This record gives sequence, structure tokens and C-alpha cells, in this order.
Amino acid sequence: MRFVHRLRSSYKANAMKVASGAVVAALLLLAGHPLVAQAQASRTWVSGVGDDANPCSRTAPCKTFAGAISKTAAGGEIDALDPGGFGTVTITKAITIDGTPFQAGVLAAGVNGIVVTAGTSDIVVLRGLSIQGQGTGLDGIKVTSVGSLFVEDSVVDGFRGSPGHGIDFEPSAAAELYVTDTVLRDNGGSGIFVKSPGGVSTVSVDHSQFENNAAAGINARDNARVSVGNSVAAGNGGAGFLAQADAGTAQMDLESSVTASNGTGLQASGNGVAATVRISNVTIVDNTVGIADPAPGVVFSFVNNRNAGNGTDGAPNATASPTPTPTLPRTATLTPTATPSPTLTPSPTATATPFPQPNVGLTLTPLPGTHTLQTTITARNAGCNNNTQNNQLLSLRFTRLTNATVDVATAPPTTGISAPTTVPLPSHPASVVITVHRVTDGQATTVELVVTDGCGDWPTFVGGGPNAF
Repeated sequence: MRFVHRLRSSYKANAMKVASGAVVAALLLLAGHPLVAQAQASRTWVSGVGDDANPCSRTAPCKTFAGAISKTAAGGEIDALDPGGFGTVTITKAITIDGTPFQAGVLAAGVNGIVVTAGTSDIVVLRGLSIQGQGTGLDGIKVTSVGSLFVEDSVVDGFRGSPGHGIDFEPSAAAELYVTDTVLRDNGGSGIFVKSPGGVSTVSVDHSQFENNAAAGINARDNARVSVGNSVAAGNGGAGFLAQADAGTAQMDLESSVTASNGTGLQASGNGVAATVRISNVTIVDNTVGIADPAPGVVFSFVNNRNAGNGTDGAPNATASPTPTPTLPRTATLTPTATPSPTLTPSPTATATPFPQPNVGLTLTPLPGTHTLQTTITARNAGCNNNTQNNQLLSLRFTRLTNATVDVATAPPTTGISAPTTVPLPSHPASVVITVHRVTDGQATTVELVVTDGCGDWPTFVGGGPNAF
């Protein structure tokens, strides 16, 4: 009996210990105690010499992005410690993957490089990555769901499987894509392919290149709204920039970009649904076809583009109305008379260098022994509405410089102008000397500018052919 009693007492004591331990463990688990469960970190690291069994800390990094993402909290960041190869990864939450200052490698032969299936309000950032399809990869970055995706300072190259896009952006609901300082090249489909069946999605591309893709540089399809600035599409088998609508309207806006040596420079087309491409300050050269806009496609020009040197140039089928420009010679003034019609009389202060009509070259003076031209720009005289500022220059706005730098004889001088800029003239001189320097011999030199004086704005240009000076 004593033995049985002791056995019962021991069983009760052990049962109480087990129950107490279970309670403590449950409390620790609810509190997220590290002894029970390791919490996800807000920042993790990967290294080419890491191990996915590690906690992905800076001193014990993981080996792959896939290994690190499971240990990284939503909204957290994975950083690369060295320029290793870190494998493909599927992203299901808000995250940043940062390979800078290196380019962290992702090799994706026969598969997708990075798949994004995050929440519709999640923000995903991919920065400093080199995503390589090795000729058989499917898509470099494939997006089926996200709130906003940012791709920065990256290269997506060699995805020639099916469909073979550099970035395949087809979110199930409206989403946003931002691509900056990125190269998408040598892919079997398009550099960027955008189609948004679940609502209108917006795409912004800046300072990026689309080269040698078998289809388009950028292909905007149904419900896509794409804006592109300061970018180049070159050597693509299809169109450099394409808006193509089948079931929802497609729009693309191009600003200060180049499309060269493509099958078609830029194209808007649709299957009964409108597709529109708007272009401003765009250069279209050396393509088999420059502009293609079969109905119901619309290419809308702001009348400041360059379309030349293509097999067939083509032309926009819609343009902005040009701003009316004055037609009076700059050396003439408008003198009121007793009759309602004004009479043109020569200006008493006319100079030897005539003022130009808009887009008519100024009289130029080559400087001997140099590749330099000088000309004097003089304000218009009386006869304007603003009599207090007649015969006064207010500013020079340089809108385009080709193979040229410019000096303006302000006080102090403004020198080395090589990009569009505005030079204010606060002293309001009656005239100012500008000097144009040719940068490279054997090439044409052109400087376009808008002169603002007391009478308003008037455009002109300075320039010459390859051997003009």
C-alpha cells in the first residue's frame, strides 16, 4: 500500500509539473519568447558563402533569397553582403530586396527569375539585381498581384523561354509599376509587357534601356497607362514602343526618349479598342518603319519630335495645334496711323544683323582659327504693348543643343551650356552676344532657343552643317 501511495503521489507531482510547463510554454509562445519561437527579423542578409540554416543575420547570413525571405518580416528588407548568386524567389508579402552596391545575381534557366504574388496593397522593391535567364528562362520578373512594384538599378537579360518577357506585369487587380535606371535586353518577348485584366494599372519608366528584345521594347496592352521618359528602345524585333488594345484601352506617353533600329519605332494599334501613343521631344531614327498608327490607333504629336532616316518614316495621325507666331520681320516696328491698319516702318535702331523669323537662322560670325560662331541677339524696339520694357532682353531659353556648347556674355558670363536651360537676363540689356562651340568635327551643330524680350517670346536657332565652321 505504501508503494502504491508513493506511486500515486509521484504521478500527481509529475502531472502538475507537466501541466505547469505546458502553461509556461504557452505563455512564452504567446509572448513571442525567443526560447520558444524565433521571430522574423525586419532586416536579413544573404552571402555567397552563407547557409540557409543560419538565422540570416549579418554575421550568420543565409545563402539564398528564398531562404532569407521566410525569416524576414513583412515590410522588411533583405540585403546582399557580396555579389553572389542568390537564386530565384517567390514574393508573397511586402519586402525590399537590395543588391547594391553590387548587382546581386539571380540565375533562372528554364524558370521564372522572381515571381511576385503579394497583396494588392503591398509594396515590393527590387534594387541592384542582375536577373539572368541564360537563354531558357521564362520571365525575368513575373507579377500576378501587388500594390506597387519598384525595379531600380537592375538588369534583366536572356529570358527566351515562353513568354520570355523581361518584366511580365499582369496583375489581377489595378496596380503600379515603377522602373528606373534599368536595362532589359535580349529577351524572347518584350522588355516590359503590361496587361491589367482586373483594372487600370499605371507604369512609370525613367532612364531605362530596352535592347535587342525579340518583340517590343515596351508593350502596353489592355488597361495599361504607361509613361516613359529619358529612355531608349533600340534593336528590338518589333516596335520600340507599342500600345496595343484588345479588350481595354491602352495609352503610352513618351517624353525625351529615343527609338532607333527597331522593326517599328513606335506604334499604336487596336482590335476595335482605342490605343494611343503621345510623343513629345522624341527621336525616331533608323527603324524599318518610323511611326505606325493603323486605325483605331492614334499617335498624337506635340510637334516637337524628330522622325527621319527610317525605311518608311510614317507620321502621327493627330497633332497639337501650334501656337501662333508673329510674321512681322524683327527689324520692323508697328507705327500707329490715322487709319485702322498699322503701317510697317524700318526701325531707326536696326542693326546690321537682321532679327530672324521663328526658326530662321541668325547671321553668324565664325571666329578665325576656331570651331566657334558668335552672334548678337538684340531686343525688339518700340511698337509692343509693354512700352516700359521695349528694347529689353529678359531671358534666353535654350530648348535643344546638338553637338554644341554655348556661352552667353552675361555679367558674370554664363559658360558651357550643354543641355536645355534658361538664362535669365536681370539687367535687361538691349542686346547680348552668344558664342556657339562645336563639340565634334564633321557633325552638324544646332542650338534652338526662345528669346524673351519686352514684346514677348520669339524662337530662333543657331547652327551649321558639318563643315560650316
